[in-house]
Amino acid sequence: MANEQKQVPNCCEPESEKLAQSKVKSLVKQTAPMHAPCCAAMLHISGTIVLAISVDPLGNVACVQSLSGHPLIIGVAMDSVRQWKFELYTSHGVKKTFIGQVALRFQANEYGVKYKII
Repeated sequence: MANEQKQVPNCCEPESEKLAQSKVKSLVKQTAPMHAPCCAAMLHISGTIVLAISVDPLGNVACVQSLSGHPLIIGVAMDSVRQWKFELYTSHGVKKTFIGQVALRFQANEYGVKYKII
């Protein structure tokens, strides 16, 4: 059937608790540097990227999906966020996976990319 569209699986919607963006931000333990693609550095691109993430019970990023942002920088932002570490999230004393969103304000120049979690 030509008109049927396949549903793209969303790896950021496991059986996890959904946390508010402010809670996700508060659980960030360690971030990784973001390396700009050559063209982003030359163009001095800046803006905001929003990513959906899933974090496993050990604080590792299990999944990252882009929701919005500049197409030249989304790939490197996703690669960076995959390396992040989060504090353990517990609910009723049990370690749990969680999902949420992360927003990054970034600025790329010839020296690299600076970003801030917002």
